[in-house]
Amino acid sequence: MPMSFGNYLTLTDAVRRIGVSAIDVQQLATDRSVATNVAAWDRADSARMRLKHWLIGGRLRAFGQDDEGAYTVLGPDRLSKPFFDIDVVRSLFRWAPNDWAVIYVARDMLDELIASIGNGTPRKEITYKWDDVASIAWKAALDAPPPRRRAALITQIQLEYSEAHACEPGEKEVGRVLDDILGHIGDRVLSREVSPE
Repeated sequence: MPMSFGNYLTLTDAVRRIGVSAIDVQQLATDRSVATNVAAWDRADSARMRLKHWLIGGRLRAFGQDDEGAYTVLGPDRLSKPFFDIDVVRSLFRWAPNDWAVIYVARDMLDELIASIGNGTPRKEITYKWDDVASIAWKAALDAPPPRRRAALITQIQLEYSEAHACEPGEKEVGRVLDDILGHIGDRVLSREVSPE
């Protein structure tokens, strides 16, 4: 089993850092449909989604190991293929359709990204563009099929906003916007088909 060393963090340790102590990474060893604690699974999955997003977006340096055990930087081509995925429990990434390999992430870069999340204590007050947050939230909620997973939507909204603005509002603030939207649309589904008249 891979272990963190110095600036090289396993995905398991990275997800724990993202979610602090409330994350039980082992929840991700099973599917959500059979999870004994769905809220804990959702928290772990939100941290996993964030980590995967940062890796695919090139915002977080990743490392593999060569045949002699030396750490090697993984290029963006290894982290952006359509089949790319991560297994947080085993700290593996899929680099080919049926091939998995060990992956580590840079602790220092991860800490910088975590500090940029709105849940932290900013050094200066950050003003968010709430019309952008609301727009992203509406699109995400309407595109998600019922039953809509609140935690996953909040993470998606935060990540999309951070791509455009290099910072993101906190979960509570986004949750208030999203709850209002979800309360309004309920289980309705957006139809993109135009009916003939």
